[in-house]
Amino acid sequence: MVWRATSCLQGHADTVRSVAWSGDGRAMVSGSVDNTVRTWDASSGREMNCLKGHAGDVYGVCWSKDGKMIASCSVDKTAKVWEASTGRELCCFQGHSYPVWGVSWSGDCRTVASGSGDNTVRIWEACSGKEVGCLKGHSCSVRSAAWSEDGMRIVSGSWDNTVRIWDASCGKQVRCFKGHAADVWSVSWSGDATTIASGSVDNTVRVWDANSGKEVGCFKGHGRGVYSVCWSGNGKMIASGSGDNLVRIWETSSGREIESLSAHTRGVWGVSWSGDGRAIASCSGDNTVRVWETGSGEEVDPASE
Repeated sequence: MVWRATSCLQGHADTVRSVAWSGDGRAMVSGSVDNTVRTWDASSGREMNCLKGHAGDVYGVCWSKDGKMIASCSVDKTAKVWEASTGRELCCFQGHSYPVWGVSWSGDCRTVASGSGDNTVRIWEACSGKEVGCLKGHSCSVRSAAWSEDGMRIVSGSWDNTVRIWDASCGKQVRCFKGHAADVWSVSWSGDATTIASGSVDNTVRVWDANSGKEVGCFKGHGRGVYSVCWSGNGKMIASGSGDNLVRIWETSSGREIESLSAHTRGVWGVSWSGDGRAIASCSGDNTVRVWETGSGEEVDPASE
């Protein structure tokens, strides 16, 4: 199956650090070093809203499952919630003492998790901004945090080279995965919450059994650090973005590289798979968001490759 670049979204004035699809696949959101969060119409590539409020680089963005809200985080030490339709700021989470690198919504859209340079993951009540949990255990900056689909667990990736799973209800650490030889920049749950993917500046993508803690895959091919990983909806593939300017697509069962996507002229900081599996969004130091689609418009099954 051939993937092709179908659109290039331009509007940010500096490096785009993160990108995420809305649940219905009709829109995307991006966060940039230009301090803004922007939303885009997926079909036309038109910029819909420019959300201004952060006082520093925006490193993470995430769309709530119901499509009504967007979370963002910044080096200004805050995370914010915005109304997706209007771009109005709804809430600002303050409590981290260092930059906030990553955000993730719970499946019920009631809470947001954030990972920070203060080595913690914090949990926030979205409607009030109240901090309801603080997960401590990492010995270095937490670069990425993600909720499991069932809302029971949070996974985090850190510059202490580890990936950790936490019980979201009590804040207890459940597992600590060790295997990466350098900083972990990104973590992602499979849809069935049985497996975790992580990306590191050791240039690898690793796959972990969430229940046993066993490393079940190590994908090598990127020439520089892996800054972002994301599962396909069917769980059969992982997309990764790297400082080598490439997006790579991997078959999860075998670790085989299915495709290498090149169009960005600088490092790829973020990747996000559309819910229907037909498209990937990527963002880069070249100030753009690019969209890649399958030639057939069908969700890819790597077994057919």
